[in-house]
Amino acid sequence: MALDNNYGDKYNNWHPGNDEYYCNAEATNNFECLSLVKQLLACRRFQDRWPVCWSKPTAEQNDTSHRMDIYEKHSEETLIRIWHIQCTIVVTLMAIALARVVVRHTLGRHRKEEGNDRSKGGTGMVSWCKVYILEFLVISMPAVVSVNVFNRYVDHILAIAVIVVLAVVWRSRCTQRAKERIYEFGRRPAIFTLLRSTISLLTVLCILAIDFESFPKKFRKTRRYGAGLMDVGIGLFVFSMALVSPRSKRFADIRKMCFTVACMLVLGLARTIVITSIDYHQDEHEYGKHLNAFFTLGLTKLFATLLGYVAGKDRHLLPLGIVILIIHEVTLQCGIASFVLDPFDRTDLLTANREGICSLPGFIALYLLSQYIGQWIKSKDVLSFEEIKQKLIHLSCCGAVLWLVVISSVMVIGIARVTCNFGYVTWMLAIAVTMCALYLFVFDIVLDTLLPVNKEDHILELTNPSEKGLLGNAASAATISKIPTLVEAINYNGLVYFLLGNVLTGAVNIFLNTDERSNTESVVILMGYMFLTSLVVSLMYRFKIRIA
Repeated sequence: MALDNNYGDKYNNWHPGNDEYYCNAEATNNFECLSLVKQLLACRRFQDRWPVCWSKPTAEQNDTSHRMDIYEKHSEETLIRIWHIQCTIVVTLMAIALARVVVRHTLGRHRKEEGNDRSKGGTGMVSWCKVYILEFLVISMPAVVSVNVFNRYVDHILAIAVIVVLAVVWRSRCTQRAKERIYEFGRRPAIFTLLRSTISLLTVLCILAIDFESFPKKFRKTRRYGAGLMDVGIGLFVFSMALVSPRSKRFADIRKMCFTVACMLVLGLARTIVITSIDYHQDEHEYGKHLNAFFTLGLTKLFATLLGYVAGKDRHLLPLGIVILIIHEVTLQCGIASFVLDPFDRTDLLTANREGICSLPGFIALYLLSQYIGQWIKSKDVLSFEEIKQKLIHLSCCGAVLWLVVISSVMVIGIARVTCNFGYVTWMLAIAVTMCALYLFVFDIVLDTLLPVNKEDHILELTNPSEKGLLGNAASAATISKIPTLVEAINYNGLVYFLLGNVLTGAVNIFLNTDERSNTESVVILMGYMFLTSLVVSLMYRFKIRIA
C-alpha cells in the first residue's frame, strides 16, 4: 500500500491494493465510513474513482504508519525535496533577470529605430503595453511550467542557467568592469523588492496550481513533518513583512502598526465567516478550525513589534529572536508538538485552533530574526566594489551556515510548518538569505555592470496617441529601471495581488473543474490567471494607485 506522503499518517483513511491514492476525506472520530456521496466527492484514485473508505486501521497498520511518520521526520527524502524546492524558486529568479535583459535589448533596438524615424520626422518609441507583455511572458511562463509540467526538469534548467551566467561573466570580464564603478544601494535596496515580489508571485501562482493534477504531490502542504513548496508561503511572507519593517522606536510607531494589524485581523475574520457560511471545506491541520494565514500574519506582527519596541536597540533583535526560538522548540519537545500533531478532539477554542496558536511563538521569532537581517543588509546610499563584495560574502557565509543548520535539523528534530519549529524557521531564513545573495550578485553586480540603466532609459513615450487617451496622462510614458516594471507593480500592491489571486482561484475552481484538466489545459488556464492578476496590479502601479 502506498499513500500520498503528505497525508500518509495514521489519521488517513485506508485503501486496499497496491495502487497510489490521493484522499482529501477526513476520518470521523471513530474512523467510520463516509456516506457514498461524500466518498465520491472526497476520494480519488489516480486511475479511476474508488468509492470505498475503510474503517479503523489495525494495530499493525497503525504501527506501519507511525514508522513512516518517523521516516518522513528524519529522512533524506526531505533533504531532496528541500533542494528541489530551492531550485524551483531560483528558476523564477533567473526568469526575472532574463526579463531585464530582454526588455533592455528590445528598448535598445527601438531606440536605434527611433533615431532613424526622427530623421524622417517620425517617432518609434516603445509603449508601456509592449513592455508589460514582454515582461509577463518572460517571467510568468518559466514560473508556471516550473511548478507544473516541467517541474521534474528544474534541476537541469537551473544548471544550464548557472552555466550561461558564469560564461557571460567570464567572457565579458564582468569582475574587472565591476571594480571600476560605484553601486547605488540605498536604505531600501532593490533586492528587497525583488525578493518580496518573487514570494508574492510564486504564492499566487501555487494557490491555483495546486488544484491541478499536474501539480507535484511532493509540493503539497505537510500535515506533520516534511517539506513542500506550499509550506514555504507563510514563512516567507513573514520574512518579507519583517524585512521592510523597521523596529518601532516611538509609541507613534505602535499606533501605526495597530492599523495594519487590525486590517489583517479583519481580513482573517471575514475569511472565516465566509468559509463557515458557505460550508467550504478548510483543512483544520493548517491553522486550526477558525484561524487562517491572515490571523497568523496579524498576530505575529503585533507581538513581534511590541517585543521589538521593548528590545530597545536593533542589535538586540538577534538574541531576542534566538531566545524565543529556543524556548519555543523546548516547549515543543516537552509535549506541545504531540498536542498539536496528535488527533485530539477539537472540543474548545484552544484545541480547535491549536495549530495556529502553538505555532505563533515560532513565527514571532522568525519575524524578529528577519527584521534583524533587514536592518543588517541596509547601508549607506552608495557603496564601493569592496564594500558590496563584503556584503555579498557575508550573505553567502550566513546562508551556508543556515543550510548546515537546516540539514542538521532535518536529521535531529525534523521540519514542521504546522508547529513552526526550529527546523522550519532556519529553513525559511536559509531560503531568504540565499535569494538575497543571488539577487545581489545577479542584479547589482552582473546586470548593473553589463547592462547599466542610463538616464535616457527612464522615460519612453508611447507610440500610439490613442493609447494615451486610453491610459490617461499618468500612463503616457513607459518606465524602465534596474527592476522589471511587473516586479515593481507586484511589490507596490502585494496584498491586492494576493487577494485578487484568492478570488480568481475560487472562480476558476467553481467554473472550470481544475481536477479534470490536462497538462496543456492547466498551463493555459494558469497563464490566463497570471495575466489577469498581473494586469490589474500593473495598471494600478501605472496610475500610482496604492492600496496595500
